[in-house]
Amino acid sequence: MTVRQLSIGATVLGVVAVILFILGQSTLGVVFILLSGGAWALTQYGRGPSGLGRRPSGRDDEP
Repeated sequence: MTVRQLSIGATVLGVVAVILFILGQSTLGVVFILLSGGAWALTQYGRGPSGLGRRPSGRDDEP
């Protein structure tokens, strides 16, 4: 999974959390906020689920 995909996933999870709060499902909203925060944190450190960090140049798309 790329950093871009994680970023999109974090955004989607955040939107779902807001919708759940509006609908009165605060417990599920908190779960989705935590998931969104975790995905966002992974994008900030350039680490995907594979555990590989960024390359020395800062780019994660080098061969």
